[in-house]
Amino acid sequence: ADIKNIVHKDVVTDKLRLNQVLLNILGNAVKFTRPGGNIYFKVRELENAEEGYAKYEFRIKDTGIGMSSEFIEHIFEPFTREQTATVSGIEGTGLGMSIVKNIVDMMNGTISVKSRQGIGTEFTVILQFKVSDQPVKKEMEALARPEQTENVRQEKNLEDLFQGKRILLVEDDLLNQEIAVELLKEAGFILDTAEDGIIAVEKMQKARPGQYDLILMDIQMPIMDGYEATRQIRKLENPEIANIPIVAMTANAFEEDRKNALASGMDGHLAKPIEVTKLIETLAEILE
Repeated sequence: ADIKNIVHKDVVTDKLRLNQVLLNILGNAVKFTRPGGNIYFKVRELENAEEGYAKYEFRIKDTGIGMSSEFIEHIFEPFTREQTATVSGIEGTGLGMSIVKNIVDMMNGTISVKSRQGIGTEFTVILQFKVSDQPVKKEMEALARPEQTENVRQEKNLEDLFQGKRILLVEDDLLNQEIAVELLKEAGFILDTAEDGIIAVEKMQKARPGQYDLILMDIQMPIMDGYEATRQIRKLENPEIANIPIVAMTANAFEEDRKNALASGMDGHLAKPIEVTKLIETLAEILE
């Protein structure tokens, strides 16, 4: 680690989310760097900050397996992972960085990446925080900038709405499933999963009323697709279980898919790759 030119040591920021950004990037650096490799973490304060603010550059560089230029164009999209023999034996969500990008955007910052296969990867995150001339109060830690007050208030309302709500995620692709679980847990949900429509129906047959608040249902599954699984759930004897909100996840955004989802008894429709903002908006609308 290397810290340079740090003039302002006390700032007002969201400590939790800053840690999430840095630990997520560092975690991937560790995961994809072979034994004997190196990881560098540098922080420096930049000079072009606005009045009353301090701007910082966080640079994380590794000598790991690197990424192709084609994959870098999609690295910040949800549900993406580079398919190479090199990483096929590594568990986890791989290089899906959509959560990091979402947090950095929320904090009005920027994130960029440079990488070469077999050489390594370097992430650069730039964030600007309000300078604090006194000990930071807990109630201010959530504010990266004064103008974010309303955004933070809205986010707090969503956290209250989502906290403890239980989702059954029906998704046959285990990588997509793992990324979706991480996204939803970050929002406050409690997750259960099913790898096929048949399993989803069985879980709902055994579920007690109120066990799940919502189902996210993939459509294209090999044994029983999402449409049929929804029809089976809607026929269950207990109306509290049968009428649970169900949101479709399909591979495209064609109007036909939306109509098929509604015709099968679903309450909403999301196109893959899932946009985090759209996902949150849809869940909030249904749960409210």
